[in-house]
Amino acid sequence: MKKKLTNLTIVITLIIIIIATIIINKNKIEAKQEEYKNITNYLIKKPDVKSEYIAVIQIPKLNFQKGIYSFAEEENNVDNNIMLIEESTFPDEKNSNIILAAHSGQSEVAYFNNLDKLEIDDDIIIYYNGMKYIYRLNKVYTITKNGKLAIPKRNSTATLTLVTCSKTNNIDQYVYIAYLNYKEMY
Repeated sequence: MKKKLTNLTIVITLIIIIIATIIINKNKIEAKQEEYKNITNYLIKKPDVKSEYIAVIQIPKLNFQKGIYSFAEEENNVDNNIMLIEESTFPDEKNSNIILAAHSGQSEVAYFNNLDKLEIDDDIIIYYNGMKYIYRLNKVYTITKNGKLAIPKRNSTATLTLVTCSKTNNIDQYVYIAYLNYKEMY
């Protein structure tokens, strides 16, 4: 009798584990579908905008998401949007480096205003060409604002570089270097 009770307990436990696994996986799939829907909707052309975004940057810790225009688009400028710097290479290219610049401060176009809240190892995500590229923040440093930028590069690692002005003076810029941690389809 005791052995039958033990076997029944094992069977019931296994059934509970299987049901819990199915529910968890269903929730993960639904979350992925919602993420895909949100990003896809974000990439769709907006009625008041002449162009479409080619990518989207998302910074989960800051609850921030913004579209990125291609080099050729008039909207690709730091005075109105996040600017994709022409020396950038895209994440689907070997040893790529996406370089993005935006203002900090109090204006409505200060898209990188809260970057100073990021910490080393925080994630920054780029959605591009059906892929989700997850970068991990590795280094933050200050440079003098002079139109030149030297970026430390790992030879075999895709890089994301974010540049923004100092909130406290007109002389410095902050550079945020993140390296590709992993990628997945979205």
